[in-house]
Amino acid sequence: PAGFDVSYGFPGELGDRDERIVIYPEIVAGNPLQAKHRVRWLMHEPGYFFSRIDVDTADYFVRYSHGFNQFRFYGMKLRERSLNVAHIPACYLNPPEEAKPREGLVYCIRKGHKNFQPELVQGGICLDDLDHVEVAAHFRRAKRFISFDTRCFLTQVAVLCGIEVVVVPEPGVTSEQWNDDKSRRYGVAWGFDEDELRFARETAPLCREQLLQRVANQSDEVRSFVADCKEVFDL
Repeated sequence: PAGFDVSYGFPGELGDRDERIVIYPEIVAGNPLQAKHRVRWLMHEPGYFFSRIDVDTADYFVRYSHGFNQFRFYGMKLRERSLNVAHIPACYLNPPEEAKPREGLVYCIRKGHKNFQPELVQGGICLDDLDHVEVAAHFRRAKRFISFDTRCFLTQVAVLCGIEVVVVPEPGVTSEQWNDDKSRRYGVAWGFDEDELRFARETAPLCREQLLQRVANQSDEVRSFVADCKEVFDL
């Protein structure tokens, strides 16, 4: 898509290649750093943005989310645990003002350009080009947030701000197919069905508790990931 540039201008030297582990996101093809030990961190399904997928059986794969489970190939080394590491800006963390009236609609497209349906957000405000402070302010004023990006972290921090959150489903995809871990769907409606909207309302408090706990445990998650990499690459 327009706006994506994967010619990052990588540094030329890694130092001791026998000791280095390089982590590439899924949009980087091949091995531009000529690294001996490579991890592919799947931040989305490979091939979603670019048709070319250039990986190797020597690569070690780890998913950002268990929802990214469609990409498999023979001999693939895949870490069973996902690596879900995220920074939550402070502007999202203050509890919402429950008595404050809300009105209006906000939305994001981001990686959901293939899923965008403009008729669903007429009169709404697009958040795509705003900074976090501005986005959080809208989340605290508006009544509903619609995301066309089905893998957007904003859906979770929006729940922290007390706004109703709806993710527009991709055609033919159920909520279980979207994310088979029900707890990862807390606070979010998969489409506009009343049962989904009720689920989002009832589980929003659980989403806040779970998300903050997950962030608190991130250091342990990273240490576990590093230990797994060292074992895989025999370092």
